[in-house]
Amino acid sequence: MEELEAEQKMLLVKLGEQGQSLSSQRRAAALTLEKSIETELGDLHMSGARFKWISAATGSKRRKPARWRASGLLSEWAGTD
Repeated sequence: MEELEAEQKMLLVKLGEQGQSLSSQRRAAALTLEKSIETELGDLHMSGARFKWISAATGSKRRKPARWRASGLLSEWAGTD
């Protein structure tokens, strides 16, 4: 029984480490995504627009869906051909 408890502790530590690594990779990917989308928005003559990935689950023990928000000035190019 003690062996199983020791193995369980070791596996929980490993799981935590892997979870932290995955979270770091996701944050890095989100930054890359933000920059890529803003580049594309610039190509569409929307250079004032910004894209920001916000993970609602950051720092929370509850599982919440991630969400996104975009902002920019539509009035600069609205009504143009």
